[in-house]
Amino acid sequence: MQACSAILKLQKEVINWPDEEERKVISTRIKHAHGFVNCVAFIDCTLFPFFAPSQNFEDYFTRKGNYAIKDLFICDDRAKITWIEMGWPGSMHDNWVWSNSHLYLSKEKYFHNKEFLLGDSVKEFLGISQ
Repeated sequence: MQACSAILKLQKEVINWPDEEERKVISTRIKHAHGFVNCVAFIDCTLFPFFAPSQNFEDYFTRKGNYAIKDLFICDDRAKITWIEMGWPGSMHDNWVWSNSHLYLSKEKYFHNKEFLLGDSVKEFLGISQ
């Protein structure tokens, strides 16, 4: 909870979604380094473990066998965090968190010209181990 609180405290000061021009620069760097055309960021979810809650404990029980809060992080090619959403129950699949995130639900506001994020949830969805 301390880590989540610290991140949220600084969120408005240091975490900003890149504007269209910044996304073009990021996309160009990613294309030159890795060959992905129109990729503007990388996405992943992470778990912040904690002790079993007194209510709704089953919602926070993860597939890894502990209790946690799931958080969504997006960063650019230089590992600068550009978006976070925190506080999802640990039992939620990464793809569910993404498809219910503000960024996804308002994607026309944040993405243009076939821009996309690169992430690893497909591996989990297909049952491929990490």
